Amino acid sequence: MNERRHAGERRSGEAQLRAILDGALDAVVSMDARGRITFWNPQAERLFGWSRDEAMGRVLAELIIPASLREAHTRGLDHYLDTGEGLLLGRVVEVMALRRDGREVPVELAVTVLKKAGHHSFTAFIRDVSERKKGEENSRLLVETSHNLELLSTLSHELRTPLTAIVGWAYLLRMGGLDEATAKRALDTIERNAKSQAQKISDILDVSKIATGKLRLNLRAMDLPVAIVSAVEAAMPAANAKGIHLQTVLDPTAGPVWGDPDRLQQVVWNLLSNAVKFTAHGGSVHVRLARRDSHAAITVEDTGTGIRADFLPHVFERFRQGDETSTRAHGGMGLGLAVVRYLVEMHGGSVSVTSRGTGQGSAFTVILPLAAAGAREGAGAPPQALAEAPEAEEVFADIPRLHGVRVLVCVRGADDREAIAGILKKGGAEVAAVGSPEEALRSMAQRPAQVLLSEVDGPGGDGYALLKEVRTLPAERGGLVPAAAVMAYARSEDRIRALREGFQLYVSKPVHPAELITVVASLADRPPVAAVVPT
Repeated sequence: MNERRHAGERRSGEAQLRAILDGALDAVVSMDARGRITFWNPQAERLFGWSRDEAMGRVLAELIIPASLREAHTRGLDHYLDTGEGLLLGRVVEVMALRRDGREVPVELAVTVLKKAGHHSFTAFIRDVSERKKGEENSRLLVETSHNLELLSTLSHELRTPLTAIVGWAYLLRMGGLDEATAKRALDTIERNAKSQAQKISDILDVSKIATGKLRLNLRAMDLPVAIVSAVEAAMPAANAKGIHLQTVLDPTAGPVWGDPDRLQQVVWNLLSNAVKFTAHGGSVHVRLARRDSHAAITVEDTGTGIRADFLPHVFERFRQGDETSTRAHGGMGLGLAVVRYLVEMHGGSVSVTSRGTGQGSAFTVILPLAAAGAREGAGAPPQALAEAPEAEEVFADIPRLHGVRVLVCVRGADDREAIAGILKKGGAEVAAVGSPEEALRSMAQRPAQVLLSEVDGPGGDGYALLKEVRTLPAERGGLVPAAAVMAYARSEDRIRALREGFQLYVSKPVHPAELITVVASLADRPPVAAVVPT
């Protein structure tokens, strides 16, 4: 009687457990020690496409485990039965499962084991995570897309910015009337920015070649001083423009290295360009070549802004910069040092950086193996023809004049600032050109402008904040001055933001002289803006 009662209770308990598992939100699948299915709830039917009747008694591995994982599953089951170890018991893991239609689906899996009377049975709780994985992938793509857009914006700014100075000064030269000193400065500025533009394009192409494994070296025995001197000569105009003292100390006994002269010159030029960019006016940059046992060491040391300790490990990574804010004080794409590291490593060398911290300067050291004893230094395309430019009189015949128009130009880059100011002066305007919002506000206090041109993006591009400050001024002090944004990030959202922030017009880099003069003339002819402070 008791046995019948216990059997009834057991059957009642099993039915209750089955009802609970049938109502579970997850798929629940059980199998015996031979791997055959002994339980299959409705969620398992929906997830895998097999009915309970079709699944019961089938080998689990053949039904829901992808072919590539079946052998590992079988080995794991046998290992557990022999040793009592494995099967990821007590852990939740993510694996791929197989549906009836042949599609694989990502699932989370937790396995429990029941030992009774010397027999083993296993129960798996399985959850479909397809939607979660889609969400994670969408989030990843969103972050990646955002990063790519930011990268494209940076590339746009860095490639367009030198063109403003080039186009602006070329226009002024073509119009004539410049004194000898100004004409020389114009040519120096054009040459410097053209070299900068060419180097940036070269870095982009090199990174592309590196990524696809197509960058090749033309190796031969070469003397490093020749490459270093050539790089120093190429960097000298930029150093002179900032009053930076560029000094070299080259050991003539350092010996030849086995290398590509053009690529090693590029390495030194990139390091020098980086040093000059981050060194303030009047600072110094030192280049040293010395022998260290069986290696040559090239060191480029500057008295510049230095590098934070937490950023030192990331200096040579692509698209990484110590200051990655939208108003960083220095331009650059974060490619030059990545190219340096790759080229040096292709030569069998290494490159490192040290810095005592912010404002303490930095030193980059390249180590290259010397060529074997007895090696000696081993013994272009014509410039592309320029398309014939139209005469200045043709281009600017219908451009309005700006006689008597007072224009305030706020652009941080000296080359861009001088070029824009020169164009406006050539058009007849009275120009006050400054490099910061603080200077702009002081200029407005001294003599209000009739038109404001302010850079809004790129290094130091805080023109939006400047315009807000200007709009708080009384009308008689220029608070209602019409304003145009100067921008390199000329995407639709950038233009919309400029207009929403209170600018009436915008000018995209590279600034075209005719467009610039026309925009300023248009603003000068407009009535003062409404006395509304942008929010």
